[in-house]
Amino acid sequence: MYEFNEVETTRMVPDDEVGNIPAIHYNFPSSWFLSKITSPGGNEVINLEYYSTTAEEEIYSNLHQSVSVSYTQLGYQYPPGTLVTTDHRINPPYVFIKRKFLKKISFKRGNQLVMFIDFVSATGIREDENFSEDRLLQQIKIYSNINATARLVKQYNFTYGYFSSATVPYTKRLRLDALQEVPADGSSIIKPPYSFEYNTTAIPQISTAALDHWGFYNRAGNTSLVPTILIGSNSFGWNANREPDLSGSSCTLLEKIKYPTGGYTTFSYELHKDENNIAIGGVRLKEIIDYSFENKKAVSKRYEYKKDYGTGSGKSNKSNIQYGEVSTWHHFHVLCLPGAPPAQCDEYTNTITTVSASSLFGLGAVQGSHIGYSRVTEYRSNVETAQPMGKTVYEYEVKPFMEHDEDIGSGDLIRRSVYDNTGKLLNELTNNYTYSNTGSINTMWVKAHLNQDSKTYYCKKIVNGVPYFEARRENDKMTDCVDTRHYYTKQALLSTSIYGQYKQLVQQTEKKYDQLSSSYQINTKKYTYGSAAHTYATAIEQGSSSNDLVITTRKYAGDYVYTTGTPDASTNGIRLLQSKNVADALIETRQYRKNIDGTNLRYIGGSVTTFLPTFPYPEKIFTLAIDEPVGTMTESNISNGMFVKDSRYMETGAFVFNLSTGNIVEQSKTNDVLSSYLWERCIRQLYFRSHRKPDLRL
Repeated sequence: MYEFNEVETTRMVPDDEVGNIPAIHYNFPSSWFLSKITSPGGNEVINLEYYSTTAEEEIYSNLHQSVSVSYTQLGYQYPPGTLVTTDHRINPPYVFIKRKFLKKISFKRGNQLVMFIDFVSATGIREDENFSEDRLLQQIKIYSNINATARLVKQYNFTYGYFSSATVPYTKRLRLDALQEVPADGSSIIKPPYSFEYNTTAIPQISTAALDHWGFYNRAGNTSLVPTILIGSNSFGWNANREPDLSGSSCTLLEKIKYPTGGYTTFSYELHKDENNIAIGGVRLKEIIDYSFENKKAVSKRYEYKKDYGTGSGKSNKSNIQYGEVSTWHHFHVLCLPGAPPAQCDEYTNTITTVSASSLFGLGAVQGSHIGYSRVTEYRSNVETAQPMGKTVYEYEVKPFMEHDEDIGSGDLIRRSVYDNTGKLLNELTNNYTYSNTGSINTMWVKAHLNQDSKTYYCKKIVNGVPYFEARRENDKMTDCVDTRHYYTKQALLSTSIYGQYKQLVQQTEKKYDQLSSSYQINTKKYTYGSAAHTYATAIEQGSSSNDLVITTRKYAGDYVYTTGTPDASTNGIRLLQSKNVADALIETRQYRKNIDGTNLRYIGGSVTTFLPTFPYPEKIFTLAIDEPVGTMTESNISNGMFVKDSRYMETGAFVFNLSTGNIVEQSKTNDVLSSYLWERCIRQLYFRSHRKPDLRL
């Protein structure tokens, strides 16, 4: 059981409300942090503790998020067809967050503290801190706690530097330079650290407008995030360059890891590209080179993202990027009083094009990423000798993109093929899946209506005892209203659906090259999912090139049904597992062979595991005792409260647990040696055979 009781809170103030009294504040929980993990038996508990700040981290950018221009279709003030740029800007809100920082993780067994991890951090020392209580992690210390005595067993120290720019102020960002394990005894030799090197492209300030469509740094000289778009023959926007840039996207990326042994690994990157060879924001791995020691190259892994006929394999939703939206504003005429300007009496409609700073269409699609690759080839080579070492080809499923949801199948491995350096196929693994929807959840959200007007007052009237609302202009009489409210913007309620999805691996085929026979052997596994209580396979059928199939059936705790009768201990053990949501505990496994045509079925093995009725721990193991295959076998079940299994099962093993701690105390095979365990106590005895040579026994 997972508990999320540590809550981070956020206060949001719209930009146009800052300085107003009272300002509009939105207070809400913005993150739920994991606070406790409890095992099904309740004997093992992991607790997580956090520092909670009293100060608030302020996040604000003065970059305008949108700009609108209006095109007057009909009106007195402007000739029809006049383009009028309005200074309408929407800024992001001010955001104030009370942060959480991990402080300690402790592990208890049987309500006794067994071990804990301290995350040693401090405030006031970060050169890039955003608020007074920003913390810097300095050390991780791991302690055992035996007989209520804490003992340091591992310690890791962190060394930091900062990314910065010589030309842009306020740009420092924290950077991990080294990670070092320190001997817990304080006297052993200290090993060299793991050290890290990064891309040295100068970083921008936090509120930079130099971002591509996906939010990666692109080094463009933008003063706004709003790009220019073309609608018809008219251009709208503020000319922001939102195209990706390799150097910018590579900014601060890890390029080298140096190991304590002296070897190191280097990483090189290239821009993402889709199947049309169009650059996409962010980078992908180009090459990884492992060095056994300084300047001694060992193995290179180079990656190619192409289909088998040479075109790119990347799929993104760049074609769905949309910044512009067209809306209307209708001006209703008001009562023309003597001397009133003609424009006040006129009725007209403006068509307004709004250009935003971010795409109106979501850009995440493949397991949270904005791009997916249907085929990736890894080439291995010995860089020192320039000898190729073969290649591995990975093929993935990339489903159609959706705006508000993801397809669960995107990113699944379809095929992995391994070749030697001559191009001969050595091994091929193929996966086949089925995908299903379990239903949908309807979601709603509110956004500004695309059709606005000057009737910004709502009048509440009572008609025949029923409330009635009517939109009116500012100068309309309100004497018949029982209540009025001013709405500057009309809102629209929109909806979409998020689908419940699941997938099942239904078949796995492996093709192996046998060098002795110079032929391929094909082994196939078919998975059957016969239970609604869990998502695990209830039968696995293995076939090969021969005329024989091996089927393994599995029955889990969630598959058993208890209805009536007095339950015995084994039944209560299964019921306990079900009540603890341990539906995946394996109770029975049966294995049989048959011919491909289904004939000559014979059982060759089976096992049953029973569980304690009071704690979710295994108690006994039974094995099918047969001298030769048998044609029939009784499947275990619960009948009238009794757990029933095949009569040929024989007890072959047993377990004894300390129920207060969950530790195993004894385990044994039937008619074999008993193994006992003593926990959390170490007894040393010293026997002397002579004055010179002691015999040390534990």
